[in-house]
Amino acid sequence: MCRSIAVALATVVLVAGTHSVSAQTPTEKNVIYGMYSGLALLMDVYRPEQSNGYGVIFVAGSGWQAPLEYNAVGLKDGVGQTAAWLPPLLRAGYTVFAINHRATPRFHYPAPLEDVQRAVRFVRHHAKQYGLQPMSLGALAGSSGGHLTGLAAML
Repeated sequence: MCRSIAVALATVVLVAGTHSVSAQTPTEKNVIYGMYSGLALLMDVYRPEQSNGYGVIFVAGSGWQAPLEYNAVGLKDGVGQTAAWLPPLLRAGYTVFAINHRATPRFHYPAPLEDVQRAVRFVRHHAKQYGLQPMSLGALAGSSGGHLTGLAAML
């Protein structure tokens, strides 16, 4: 059991390491998609070379937690998950919105869910600016991010 988990993790690391986002990928870093009591909610917007007109909200898995240290890496900047999923999405023509959300230990439910919902509203409101149709939006997420996107979809 432990050996198969180690092999699976090694495979994910190898796959993630071989598919990085190109330096030429048009990216808007740290776009403010909302505010909470003076705290900016940030997303990175990755644009494909040839857009298909669809957008994807990307929510990295984090166990609903985020580090509190100054200069801590944001959830949207986690190396493994974004490196694995961004290249195939961009090659397929999707515009990707990788978000940070409020998380424990400082924030608790429903804060992260509200942030995912806020990101969806922001992207729909600015759809024309990103070359998308407001209702042509999906989500891709891992682990706790999948839980949050599933809840947002149900609501």
